[in-house]
Amino acid sequence: MKEKKNKIVDISKLLKIDSIFHDLECQNKIEYMKIISKIMEKKSSISSKTIFNSLYSREKIGSTGIGNGIAIPHGKIKEFQFSPILLFTKLKEPISFGSIDNEPVDLLLSILISKNEKKEYLSMLFLIAKELANENSCRKLRKAKSKYKIYSILKKMYQ
Repeated sequence: MKEKKNKIVDISKLLKIDSIFHDLECQNKIEYMKIISKIMEKKSSISSKTIFNSLYSREKIGSTGIGNGIAIPHGKIKEFQFSPILLFTKLKEPISFGSIDNEPVDLLLSILISKNEKKEYLSMLFLIAKELANENSCRKLRKAKSKYKIYSILKKMYQ
């Protein structure tokens, strides 16, 4: 049990201010994944095409829209060893994401990991989904007027 508590700290350490995007504009899921793939490329040695293909392949299995306007797009890449990359995005306008409740999405936490980190990855996804399911936290995130406020809210959620 102590080990899982440490994973919470790991998530909070992975969320950096330069990984928070406030009022991002995009028209649809594909455009969103292209934008974040380019951002993730700058944070790694992996091409945006490889990142996009990983995210897109996961979305083809089933939408990562978990309901209540939230999505957790994620991908795994086995060709490279790297630290997990997390990006949080608050969209300017919600987009269709094929969510389980058919509601558009405006809060997204995107994750890219090395395929070798499967066990830690599953724990991270579970924790993220659990915290983002909290309506009070989502309300605060939606009201946030800057990436700094979003960062502050997320840090409190995952510490």
